[in-house]
Amino acid sequence: MRPELLVHRDTIVEGPPAVLEAILHVATHALCQVRGISETSNRGMRHNKHFRTVAEELGMAWPPGESPHPTKGYSPMLLTDETKAGYAPLLAALGKALDGVVLGVASHETKGRTGTRLTLQCECTDPVRTFQIGPRIASLGGIRCEVCGALFTEK
Repeated sequence: MRPELLVHRDTIVEGPPAVLEAILHVATHALCQVRGISETSNRGMRHNKHFRTVAEELGMAWPPGESPHPTKGYSPMLLTDETKAGYAPLLAALGKALDGVVLGVASHETKGRTGTRLTLQCECTDPVRTFQIGPRIASLGGIRCEVCGALFTEK
């Protein structure tokens, strides 16, 4: 499986500094995992002081004098001025790449389920891997199994 980082459209709309904050937030979690640090509690919702410490290593800061959020703890951490300056070329390039990009809200003519479901299956045999999907979603393109490498097809 290829690693990927999902950035919410609202974050992209906020601009390059918000995208960098999101990337560094995820990088903080990754660094904590590699180091064996437990950085969250409450099913990953509350970010503790260990998260804050590692985020600070990556160029983020908690607003001085502010208490942690009652539910989220030390999240969101913010970029420091030094971090913004250090990433200025990247932020400028990202801003240029995003200039003119329109992120609309997807609209679909059908509303809700039609009741029709397709059962798709790959080439795996032990165990057999199947799932159900609506025909409209299935028509958008192939879905490949990352175990056997074959496309899921209707069985």
